[in-house]
Amino acid sequence: MIPVISAVAASTQAQPQPQRKWGHGPYFSVIICTYNRCELALAVVASLYRQTLPYELFEVIVVDNGSTDNTFDALRVYNNGLLTTSYQRWQARYLRETRNGQAFARDSALRLARGHIAVFLDDDTLADPHFLEHLLRAYEESGADAISGHVELHWEAQRPYWLDDSLLDMLGYFAPARQRISLPSELHLNNCCFSVKMSALLDIGLPSFMLSKRFNFPAHLATTELSSRLRHKGYELWYEPEALVTHRIPAARLKQSFFNGRAYWQARAEVLIGHFEGSQESTSFSLSQLLRAFWPVLRDILSIEIIDLPLISLSYRPAYERLLAHMVQARTWGDFLQRMEIAERSPQDTTQPTVLFIHGSAPQVERLVHHVREYSLRCGSDKAMVSASWLWRHRTYMGQSIALIHIYNPGELQLSFFQRLCFLPLLRLARLLGVRVVSTDSGGHWQYTSTRRARSRSRFEQKVFAACDAVFSFTPHHAQLHKSGWRFPRIYYLPHPGLRGLYPPPLERQRALEQLGLPATTEFTFLCLANMHTEREVLHLMAAFTEMLQDEHLAGGTAGPQLLIVGSPGDRLRSKRVLKMAALNSAIHLFLEAGDFQEISTQDLPLCIGAADALVVPHFANAAAGICETAMLFYSYSRVVVAPDLPRFRDVLPDKACLLYNPTERSALVQALRQARRHSYTLTEQEKRELTVERAWGHYTQQLLEIYHQLLAGSL
Repeated sequence: MIPVISAVAASTQAQPQPQRKWGHGPYFSVIICTYNRCELALAVVASLYRQTLPYELFEVIVVDNGSTDNTFDALRVYNNGLLTTSYQRWQARYLRETRNGQAFARDSALRLARGHIAVFLDDDTLADPHFLEHLLRAYEESGADAISGHVELHWEAQRPYWLDDSLLDMLGYFAPARQRISLPSELHLNNCCFSVKMSALLDIGLPSFMLSKRFNFPAHLATTELSSRLRHKGYELWYEPEALVTHRIPAARLKQSFFNGRAYWQARAEVLIGHFEGSQESTSFSLSQLLRAFWPVLRDILSIEIIDLPLISLSYRPAYERLLAHMVQARTWGDFLQRMEIAERSPQDTTQPTVLFIHGSAPQVERLVHHVREYSLRCGSDKAMVSASWLWRHRTYMGQSIALIHIYNPGELQLSFFQRLCFLPLLRLARLLGVRVVSTDSGGHWQYTSTRRARSRSRFEQKVFAACDAVFSFTPHHAQLHKSGWRFPRIYYLPHPGLRGLYPPPLERQRALEQLGLPATTEFTFLCLANMHTEREVLHLMAAFTEMLQDEHLAGGTAGPQLLIVGSPGDRLRSKRVLKMAALNSAIHLFLEAGDFQEISTQDLPLCIGAADALVVPHFANAAAGICETAMLFYSYSRVVVAPDLPRFRDVLPDKACLLYNPTERSALVQALRQARRHSYTLTEQEKRELTVERAWGHYTQQLLEIYHQLLAGSL
């Protein structure tokens, strides 16, 4: 145990050094936060300079929270004067914190603090010369984890006659007992003067800045919330009457308007505490619900004004009772407004954004949403629209963007004409309200087909991209994908995550061949998902496959290579030309289904992957053509991908998995098909783990969140 230091004046000779058992550095770190109160800050530093506790045992950290009255420079000059006159080790540091809020200032100080215990003093207090000495003795003898000191009031103007003793605690007065006691549960640490062990602060953290004093929220309930969390963790809170500080009360605080304002802001802070602790749930209010909630508040306020206050005057009750009635009015109004603001906006934690995903039917988006939620972000998803009420609730809060909309593949959204008409104005409204908008461009058939419906989707998608703050792309060659006439925002290349495990596992090869009716002795199977291609592209592949068979004099249909075409071409519901060509080649197998670029069913994919040795992507030379997600799916199961040398596929897959061909020449596709039959690879166990959706999308989410935070902070 640290020996108690006897009380001596600071000007006397140095005391014997106590044996330290708390490690290196001082015992106390006294933290003072100030804003535009230069003279008061100088006075509290001077009171600490006169402490009887040796300077080696404490340090002083003063944080200038954005003052404009030259506070920082004045403190530095004063400190230099103290150092020149002191022959002892006076330890004081001064720093600036531009973010407004007492919690920010205290956090900056704690990052520099070297003490075993943090002591927090208001800048308008004066410490008794024996303050730290008695505080040290209290920690030694009580074993407390946090101690609040005795706070007396110093009147800088005459005390008003109406100021009853019951109101003194609103001015900072704190003297719950004449002797040292463990604070009962109904009492909390006093904001003017309290101390906490650093180990306890590291365990529970500082209160949210939303509960601390700042420009537009002059409330002092952050310490109340801190006390509750300390008790919840089992820490001991004590009161020490000998650890005395004096709180200066200027004339401006001795007016009834000050007490009314304090009651108003205290009520708002209490509602916030209940919200943070989860005892009050926030809900959205319609106009009728808002009016129903407002009526009881208005009734109570009018009742006090029309009935209670006149009765107090007629009965000649003390003046402070009239003040109490006005304070009840202020509390009622503050409570109501804060509840309405929470119901309207509810920003519980502005350090973590709220993300709304808008997407089509892609199952990988649900995986992405799952991982985003694992990082403690409030995340929702919608397959249609974003509502104006959601935008209003998540608008910029205190100049800080707190929400983000992520649109995954806008062209894939199944929107009605009216929804599409409203979608773009809502995105513009979102940006006006400070909600960030981003989008993912993973490609789609609408970008490279010429049907009227595809052109409509493509134009809509390009307009969505232009309205975004950022667009995420799965290819490093994104600049080649879109027309130069479109204004494009900042584009981020993030490699596509693996898709192993997103769907049921592939069937065993022989079983898959049997179910598809292919020969059991099939040497090699090419697969084409026709519903992702046009009729012309499918015919192009069939012709190239036939040419390969003829060049190599392969019989096909028995043990030779087979071409498996699943689905109908997207631009033809029933293609007679495809049927005719397939009828002329027994090695070509058709499994037709509805066209118009419908998705392959989840049940069919394991069968297709199990039967296929290679996926063939027969696009022509269109820069926007291709969907890399399908190629990534087959790569995740060690299948060869034969793809055109286009931006969607170039440098997306490793060389061992992808054979790129020149899309302008059919001979290049024929040569690629030949190479695929001789090309094989096997994923290592490490690669398989990296390509699983759980791991791959978790890593992708981390990259995405870094960009989210930078966008919300405005650093991009």
